[in-house]
Amino acid sequence: MSLGMIIGTIVIFVASLAVMVAGIVTLVLAFRQSLGWGLLVLFVPFANLYFLFRLWPETKRVVQVMLVGLGGLLLGLVVLLTSAAITGSRQKAGQSAAAGGRSSTPEAVWPPVVAQPAPTPTPLPELPIELPEPTPKPTLSRPLPLSQADDYLGLMVELVTRDGATSRVVLSEVTATHVRVAEPYGGGGITYSIPREKVVGFRPLRPRSPAR
Repeated sequence: MSLGMIIGTIVIFVASLAVMVAGIVTLVLAFRQSLGWGLLVLFVPFANLYFLFRLWPETKRVVQVMLVGLGGLLLGLVVLLTSAAITGSRQKAGQSAAAGGRSSTPEAVWPPVVAQPAPTPTPLPELPIELPEPTPKPTLSRPLPLSQADDYLGLMVELVTRDGATSRVVLSEVTATHVRVAEPYGGGGITYSIPREKVVGFRPLRPRSPAR
């Protein structure tokens, strides 16, 4: 609740007390005048106004208190409604600014991981001698989880994504949400980040250095 709403509520409360006290005093004066006047003021609407102005010399102070109370009620109501309108407009402006800030923030675009084509095997020349049976290619080892990536930071690895693609990159950093890698390109390299949820793991291309 804002300061204006608190002030408006207090003004309305005090003004209501003033009007109520003026009404009670009017009723007491009417009964003191006569029983008929008291019953008339108590049960007939607006009879108290006629009574107040008929006996103006005796009820002048009561009328003044009642007018002050009615003015206070009007003033408190205006302050309360104005403060509520200002508070509502500020809240709407804050919500609009927050929504605009969220919509204006561009989403991060991650470069796609390009799968390296498998090398084409060179056909062996035909010889007049019997060739031994070809040795089966060793199966690829299971990729290591990213939880072991700290031991291979700065080394060339084969990164495996969930869509089955692989790429040879240098591990730079592994966080809770992203994997930052450097891909050799020409005489330098391209550094970018991949969402961690898209990465299955990695295969080391060279053994890690022993701890000193």
